[in-house]
Amino acid sequence: MILYVALSAIAALAIGVIGTIIVQRNMARSRAKAIIEEAEAEAEAILKVQQATADAIRLINEAAPGQGVLTIKALEAFQAAANGKATKIIIPSELQGIAGLASRRQDRLRHRGPQGHHHQDGAQAIKGA
Repeated sequence: MILYVALSAIAALAIGVIGTIIVQRNMARSRAKAIIEEAEAEAEAILKVQQATADAIRLINEAAPGQGVLTIKALEAFQAAANGKATKIIIPSELQGIAGLASRRQDRLRHRGPQGHHHQDGAQAIKGA
């Protein structure tokens, strides 16, 4: 009788351990499935962002914007970057030409009178003078 009780207790313990192992395995599978689903959702979101960026680039290329538009957009991007909390800002080489562009524009305006007439000495015409 004692042997029967002991064997019954061992069997019950084994069944309990097996049940615990099955529950833990199922929980681990559920956690793994949730992690995989989260990673897949994140990957899908990244792909959507990359596709939207590629579509935007394609549309810009199809529109064939002029250098002026590209310069303005570069300045807007630079301004947005400068408004951040960065302590260092790297200026792309494309933006280095902006200073020359502004300087040439200022020179052109300086050498023209109010009606757009050129003056050889660079002085502006004064109305009524």
